[in-house]
Amino acid sequence: MNKIFFLSFCLFLTNLQAQSLKDLTPIFGNNLIQLSSSHISNNSVGAFKQYPSSTVKGEITGISNDLEYLSSIDESMGTLTSVSWKFLRTDWVTNKEYDEFCEWVVDSIFREAIYRNIDPAGTRSIGDWQIERLLLREKYYTNVQGEDSAYFDPRLNEYNRQRYSFDYNFNWRKRIDYRETIPILSTFYTSNQFGIYFFEGKLSDERMWFFKRNRFDQNPILISRDRQNWAQNSNHPFDYHYNLANHYYKDEQYENYPVQGVLGIQAEAYLAYLEDKLQKEIDARELDYKVRLTLPHNSELYESYPNYIDQKLEFNIAEKDMTSHWRITNKEYKMFLNAVSDSIIREILYHNTTSTNNKPVDEEKIASLLKHPDVYYDQANLEWREFDPSELLPNRVLFPFDYNFKWHKKINPEAYLPLLSPLYNNNGSVSDLNTIIKTKYRYTYHWQDLKRMAFIGYFEWNENNKVYEVNDSTNWHWNVREKDMGHGMRRTMNYEKFAITESINVYPQINCVSCNEICKHNHKSTFESTQHSIQLCPDSLINVADYDFKSNPNDLVEGLTYPQALAFYNWKFLTSNRQIDFDEIIYNERLPNESEFIKILAGERVVIPSEVVPYPSPMFRYVIHLYQK
Repeated sequence: MNKIFFLSFCLFLTNLQAQSLKDLTPIFGNNLIQLSSSHISNNSVGAFKQYPSSTVKGEITGISNDLEYLSSIDESMGTLTSVSWKFLRTDWVTNKEYDEFCEWVVDSIFREAIYRNIDPAGTRSIGDWQIERLLLREKYYTNVQGEDSAYFDPRLNEYNRQRYSFDYNFNWRKRIDYRETIPILSTFYTSNQFGIYFFEGKLSDERMWFFKRNRFDQNPILISRDRQNWAQNSNHPFDYHYNLANHYYKDEQYENYPVQGVLGIQAEAYLAYLEDKLQKEIDARELDYKVRLTLPHNSELYESYPNYIDQKLEFNIAEKDMTSHWRITNKEYKMFLNAVSDSIIREILYHNTTSTNNKPVDEEKIASLLKHPDVYYDQANLEWREFDPSELLPNRVLFPFDYNFKWHKKINPEAYLPLLSPLYNNNGSVSDLNTIIKTKYRYTYHWQDLKRMAFIGYFEWNENNKVYEVNDSTNWHWNVREKDMGHGMRRTMNYEKFAITESINVYPQINCVSCNEICKHNHKSTFESTQHSIQLCPDSLINVADYDFKSNPNDLVEGLTYPQALAFYNWKFLTSNRQIDFDEIIYNERLPNESEFIKILAGERVVIPSEVVPYPSPMFRYVIHLYQK
């Protein structure tokens, strides 16, 4: 009888366990392997390596087995001993999942700033009764100053924040006037990224994304990715390595790929966030469990599937025939020149000054050349302002041209012809708006030097100052990441020094390129005398023969230099909204190197072979530990 009772009880426990696991599946998903709950977790099985901090002497930012980050703690459970279940997540944490973490951190930072309610001008613009709605609060205080209860007082900002957490169900973006929150949040955006760009959903300054395990945490962790590390092996701008640095972290097509560019301690910060989120789901379902997430140990990985270490950590890029994509026809290049001349004309019309300083075009028409709001937040002067069309230079810095504005239809020819006549031959007579003086066809564009931005730098430990210092500032990577964000993460203080400006005359058979920042650095004080330092085309090039674009519009354009081709590709692939045939943007924006372009110019077929790009940082997943409460 006792034996039958025991078997019945075991069957009851098994059914209860199965039912509990079924209840947990919607929370944790199906990609799990159950591990032995009695297993002692450690890294004694297999090899692993440590990642030392580049900023703090002796600090370790994570350990891995080359493939993934591992837990650095042998006894992972600490004081919790009664493990009910333990599972290994089999797939990797993805870009999408890590993005949700980043968005939550940024939202928390914004909520904190709004709650403090101090804008850069030193004023408090949001009412206390609005601020209180940010908190997950009770109607009454309890045990306040010896009383049994007291009404909640929204004026006690510091006391309330110490007592209550944020109510993340409160949508402050909809419930609080954006004109009150933008001044407060402006400090979290880099220069030229706020203003109208705020309304376009641009991200805040990633150097300010710090995660706190709780609001009392004194050692927050920077959680933004080191996305530039893809570009460390880039051979020229806009090759595959460069494009992965530019797009892997943000494009929808890569959202389910493994997250890259994080440190081990950043992975642990993510797990702390996710652990809290999962616990709230468990509690909401009234399940009697406590959850703990950790990075796996090698021993746990070998227990689950011993051959895991043979996995490859690579990004495979298929072979592509780029001939059609890269060929430049006379018809296309003429369209490019027309677009360049239109931009030049808009710039002249906007500045709207003749040699006699007359201003024949109405200010309202000039303002229409820009894409601007009627009211905008002026970050420089910390105030909301109405758009003033008379402030030409400040407005041009803040707002781009509106290329949908048809200036030749909206502006009277009597007003614009005197302004544009210096662009043309025939003694200043404007005979053809698409045929300006050849030396005027100057195209300017910008690109980020992501390879140099990815470079940590050669640092040496200074024992006297107790810091790492730059070893050689004359190296090609002369602008290293100099801002110490702690925990092994470095960022540059000034993003602008990685913004390379190219200024090129793009008319065929003219070789005229301005010296950019890389050129200036390479030539140092002598660059003024080099052939690379040409700032304006020589007058002798004015009489370059007219190029025939019309006779054979579908033939390949002739006489282009490689910098001119890059300028064209920038216009066609990087700055336009045209639909393209390529499914993936890293192919679309893959530009040829100089030898590949020479083949294109000669009409040869160019097929780029398949390429295996190693993932630049370890991936991570986690182990789920469940305890009976």
